[in-house]
Amino acid sequence: KYTKEKCISTAHIDGVTYVKVYGKRMTVNPTIEVDSDNVDVVVKYPKLLQSRTITLHKNKTNLIPDLFLYEGVNTLIFIGSGNVKIIYQGGEL
Repeated sequence: KYTKEKCISTAHIDGVTYVKVYGKRMTVNPTIEVDSDNVDVVVKYPKLLQSRTITLHKNKTNLIPDLFLYEGVNTLIFIGSGNVKIIYQGGEL
């Protein structure tokens, strides 16, 4: 079952900023909104021991197919300056 409300986490980014987001039981792809042109997010691939940096677009809903939120605490790495909003709808039984 999906949660009734969407989960929203907000943060102010200044330089390299680590943002912790609590994920529900169901793995989901969050959408990210930013209010500045110069914000990137780092997507890590633990099994490949690699990562890549993706530029987020101002005033748009950014969906990154390779970015997942798993159950428990997830740490997202942002680079730049501005405000971010992380939106997802988790699921649990």
